[in-house]
Amino acid sequence: MAESQKSSRVDFSQIQQKDSAVLPQPKGKNPKLPAFQKEKSKKFSVKKRPPPKEYNRPNDIYIGERSTFESQIVKCRKLLDGDVYNEIFLHGLGKAIPKTINLAIKVKDIYFGTVDHSVNTTTVKLIDDLVPLDGETQPSQQHRTTSSVLIRVFRKVDIP
Repeated sequence: MAESQKSSRVDFSQIQQKDSAVLPQPKGKNPKLPAFQKEKSKKFSVKKRPPPKEYNRPNDIYIGERSTFESQIVKCRKLLDGDVYNEIFLHGLGKAIPKTINLAIKVKDIYFGTVDHSVNTTTVKLIDDLVPLDGETQPSQQHRTTSSVLIRVFRKVDIP
């Protein structure tokens, strides 16, 4: 009985080594760069243009990735505490979207629920300039898209 148990034992490490040597690697697993990125990395320097600003009103606040949270809160409070504006618009793009959402929630908490917000999401087209590193190639442009959010923060209750 001991002999039959020994013969039925299988060493899985040997099977895995044999199978990996026999089976070809899947082709879809290797990441391949698009042609423009291969070209860009060798011959071009990327200069990102600033994103387009749709609105230029005094009650529009554009939230950037590097802007400090506290300064944005102060700016929101100045606009809402004044008698001029009953609503502000917070704009966030790409990596700044979570910060923009958190800012809207924080402003709502600061005013104890007397303000509310509505959210719109869109996609923005951006243009990058590809500046050649050598004198042989022509400058070109690269088009890409990114997500953006527009949050309208408005008063629910009029404060006398």
